[in-house]
Amino acid sequence: FQSRFKSTLKGRISEKPAGKNGFGWDRIFIPKGSTKTFAEHKYEEKIAISSRTLVLKKFIDYIDILL
Repeated sequence: FQSRFKSTLKGRISEKPAGKNGFGWDRIFIPKGSTKTFAEHKYEEKIAISSRTLVLKKFIDYIDILL
């Protein structure tokens, strides 16, 4: 069941930490298609592209199929 819902967020590592939003690797991770680190994004922007959100969407689609 767990392996059914996976997601990957592609990106790169910045040359130096930047931003104040988030924790952990957020200050050094730049998502693919962006010029800002995760910590520089607004909360709403982060949620829209986060791997957790993508997995949750897959789970909701799965539940919709079952119902």
